[in-house]
Amino acid sequence: MTLKRKVTVGVAIAFSIIYFFAAASIYLFFSSFRKEEFLSRMEQKAENTVLLLVKLKAKNTQVVQLFDQEMINRLFNEQTLVFDSGFNIIYSSIVTSSLKNYTGNLNQLRQQQTISFSTEQHEFLGKKYSLNDRNYYVLMTAEDKYGKSKLQFLLILLLSSFILSIILIWVLSFYLIKRLLKPLDSFEQQITAITVGNLNEPIPVGTEQNEITLLTVAFNKLLERLKDAFELQRDFAASASHELRTPLTRMAFQLENMVERGDIDAEQSQQLRKLKESVYQLSELVSSLLLLANIEAKGETEFHKVERLDEIIFRAYERVKTLHPEFSLGFSAEVSDQVNHELQVASVPDMLEIAFLNLLKNACIYSSGQRAFLRIIQEHEGQIVVVISNDGPTLNITETHKLFQAFSRGSNARFVLGSGLGLRIVRHILNLHGARIEYSINKKGENEFTMVFKAVNTQQPKGIQV
Repeated sequence: MTLKRKVTVGVAIAFSIIYFFAAASIYLFFSSFRKEEFLSRMEQKAENTVLLLVKLKAKNTQVVQLFDQEMINRLFNEQTLVFDSGFNIIYSSIVTSSLKNYTGNLNQLRQQQTISFSTEQHEFLGKKYSLNDRNYYVLMTAEDKYGKSKLQFLLILLLSSFILSIILIWVLSFYLIKRLLKPLDSFEQQITAITVGNLNEPIPVGTEQNEITLLTVAFNKLLERLKDAFELQRDFAASASHELRTPLTRMAFQLENMVERGDIDAEQSQQLRKLKESVYQLSELVSSLLLLANIEAKGETEFHKVERLDEIIFRAYERVKTLHPEFSLGFSAEVSDQVNHELQVASVPDMLEIAFLNLLKNACIYSSGQRAFLRIIQEHEGQIVVVISNDGPTLNITETHKLFQAFSRGSNARFVLGSGLGLRIVRHILNLHGARIEYSINKKGENEFTMVFKAVNTQQPKGIQV
């Protein structure tokens, strides 16, 4: 999960929890207030009833009933019973079954001044009054129809506002956080665009004094240190390779002249040939290191021009042919009528030629009979696939993972001279051209290298900057 989503989800969940507890508290407080307010009204009504009975000296209960029925603040479904100290009924409103079992409540009122409880529909109140040295007991039940209606309306209102608020907070949180973190997205895009070739281009620093600005400043300082380290590494590799290549070349020529003079015996000649091969191998290693340093120094700022990929491959094949005259390369092309790029790619031709030179040379020396097969496939608009295969010994899984690492050689290279840098150079060159390479074992059990290039449409001009 990205940082934006984490912040959005965190803010939304925090708001949801806070709003839920706030809404629940409002509902519970209002429910408690409704109950207390209704009981207060019932107590007031019970007290008025008892006072009225005492003043009339309990002689005319019909007057009390009439007064009770005509009261402005009459309670809904109210039922009232008034008892004297001997638990005799001295007043009764319209009695229903809800107040028939009142003996236990009256006994409880002897010990307590007030009792109250709620049922599903009704509120119950029991009250003890002492007037004129006599005790009176009031049992009353009523239904708070309007209060419960208000409570239900409040519940619907809170639930609706909760759902609406949750939706709004999720949408607004995502929008606002996306907008606030937009500089971070820009920072991430600028970091992604940094390569070895443009380390000297710092990321623009914003004017606002925030964490993104501080992070940008710190990252620019890191870029400066990385640039110095890369330059030191490249300079050392280039200088060392350049200084070593000249004496090694001189040594190779001298050894070759000594072998060709013929004034030495066969054993010495054989030893000199082996020494010459070792010097050539070391010279090739130094040349490869120098080439890697040059490739990394150029980076992606090199000017690319459009050229046919098959022509580059044929030039590389001719160079391999001069080194290995017995090398045989089978070739096929699978061309679709739907494409419009004629095998053209944006490239640095010399570099791409070196990449195919290494691949074809490997295909030759690691095959069983100095032969290989190359296929060019152009089935889709915008890409060209090149497949090089040979029937030599294949690699295991461990060797496959290390195949493109520097100085890495497989078990099939045990008796073959080499530096272990060829495929590393190939991957570097293809990365600079926006291409990719993969090794696999095909259905025939052969080694197979697959490369995918970005094709250039023939409608485009002949020189582009990549």
